[in-house]
Amino acid sequence: MTSEHSVSSSIDSRIRSYLSASLRAGRETARIVFDLLNQKQRAKPSRLSWAMLLNRTFGKNPLIRRDGSVLRRVGRLEPFTAV
Repeated sequence: MTSEHSVSSSIDSRIRSYLSASLRAGRETARIVFDLLNQKQRAKPSRLSWAMLLNRTFGKNPLIRRDGSVLRRVGRLEPFTAV
């Protein structure tokens, strides 16, 4: 049991190190390409909120009721647990 676990953990660590190295190489490659083209990389765009994403995708703001009033958050429901 112990030898199987150590082999698995050794493989896991090799995979992790390969992935991190490939990510670093990708960033380095992108930097070199932008330098060769004399261009600047754009900043990563900020994440959209749930409501803004639905508004942009479907053209309808989910936080506005049919009568035009704005919904607002008033609380949180506790998760339901089945007995």
